[in-house]
Amino acid sequence: MTASRDVVVIGGGHNGLVAAAYLARSGLSTLVCERRGVVGGAAVSEQPFGPDYTVTSLSYVVSLLPPDLIRDLRLASHGYHVFPQGPYFAPRADGRYLSLPADPAARRAQIAKFSDQDAAAYDRYQAHLAGIGAILGPLLEEIPPRLGSRRPLDLWRQGLLLRHLRKLDERGAVDVTRLLTGSIADLVERYFCSDAMRGLMSVSGVIGTWAGPRRSTRPPWSRPRTRRSRSCGCSTRTRCRPISSRTSAAGRPAAAP
Repeated sequence: MTASRDVVVIGGGHNGLVAAAYLARSGLSTLVCERRGVVGGAAVSEQPFGPDYTVTSLSYVVSLLPPDLIRDLRLASHGYHVFPQGPYFAPRADGRYLSLPADPAARRAQIAKFSDQDAAAYDRYQAHLAGIGAILGPLLEEIPPRLGSRRPLDLWRQGLLLRHLRKLDERGAVDVTRLLTGSIADLVERYFCSDAMRGLMSVSGVIGTWAGPRRSTRPPWSRPRTRRSRSCGCSTRTRCRPISSRTSAAGRPAAAP
């Protein structure tokens, strides 16, 4: 089957689906090609434990999904719904457990079971990360500048970057550098002394890194994105075979084996 398309997106993961939805919404005829029999990539919903449990196989949280994107693509109208993550709960071999409930008093009591010092340090730890997040968070929705370029658009983007970095004093610059280049173990050991807190607070720092805490370094949301891209006029094709760079005797590209 042949058809004329304005854009072909190779790969039907969550990033490909978002790009396709925006392109189709702007009026471009868009086709998504995916090798697997289902689109969604890391955010695909599957049933690895049987038909009674549908889970997102890999990207099981959406903390980095921009609210603007949810609104732009009207994902809620296509079935997108977030179930808030509950408090951490870490059982231990000796029968005790550590939980971090939302209530400050209850949380402090939980941490104090292992260390009064850690209970006192928790709020400082959260304030430290919140301060860095307030500066770095907005950068996630901006296109990185081409440093050194003198093109007007690149100079404008460099100015946007400087606008954020000016908020950092000398200590803040050190903290950001440590956060981005160090390990999660380096960070949590500055605040906590108990193994219980160090282990629990290291969890988020190793997700997706394929490494341990001393190495430097998502809900079923693919379906709403797929529905939204299709509602914008985007087509999807699954089980697409890759094409190699080899050519046949007739000079045409040869299909990969």
